[in-house]
Amino acid sequence: MDWGLTVGVLCALAWALLDLQRKALTSRHPDPLTLAAIVPLLASVGALMYALVKGAPIGPPPPSLYHLMFWVVVLNIAANFLFLHSLTVGELSKVIPLLSLTPVVGAVGGFFLFGESLGLGVWLGIALIAVGTFLLLFRKSDKGRRGVPSMLAVVVLWGGIPAIDKRVITGGEYGLEAYLIWSTALIGLPLLIERLIRRPQSLGVILRGSPILLASLAPAAAAALGTQMESLIHLDVGVAEALKRAGVVVTVLVGGILFKEPQAFHRMPRILLVVAGACLVALSRSV
Repeated sequence: MDWGLTVGVLCALAWALLDLQRKALTSRHPDPLTLAAIVPLLASVGALMYALVKGAPIGPPPPSLYHLMFWVVVLNIAANFLFLHSLTVGELSKVIPLLSLTPVVGAVGGFFLFGESLGLGVWLGIALIAVGTFLLLFRKSDKGRRGVPSMLAVVVLWGGIPAIDKRVITGGEYGLEAYLIWSTALIGLPLLIERLIRRPQSLGVILRGSPILLASLAPAAAAALGTQMESLIHLDVGVAEALKRAGVVVTVLVGGILFKEPQAFHRMPRILLVVAGACLVALSRSV
């Protein structure tokens, strides 16, 4: 297998593992606000590990990027909380596939904001996603929708944030590795301060209750972020994004077993429609 594709597949598996770990955390500790403080900080440690392995600069952002960093932090704080809230109250096999809508937000946003053209492949992909999502959410025999509104809000936020990310990392002022370290740290830090002031006991409960799971998050985040960056070096953005979205299938299958969600396997045909559409959108945009 080509090295780029190998890294892309590893990236999909790494993100699937990270999603499963985060679901495990929310199952043990249904406290999304506290987890939204802890998880980004552990991701920052993972990004630091990746940067140190590469020997990349890890300094703070320059003042010229403060305004962009502000919006990255604010929007990601909201997105991370909503993501963890969705995992806390919703079924993994119902809410995680909705992240496949993210490329659609990016494509439509690019069309309206930057005049990017949407080819036939993009429209076909959007149609597949629309059909799959409708069947996933509105099938009569499968009515549970807890966590869905939160995840749809995450889709909008995470679909738009990359536009800001791109402005930061393509300006030539700041390295990608340092950006990952500082952005994730700044996302978690305000919530950590809030938790320390208002509910310090909630941090203690999670830290004492799941030390091994928490410790495993940093290397998992390092693997996910590192393989994602490597895949972007060797693959077109669309191909890398398509492979990453395909990892949803692994997340749902394994999660269905680990978290005892028998409906996960019944939902798989609809999930595959959504994932196929997301892959088609991503691949079409890379052409």
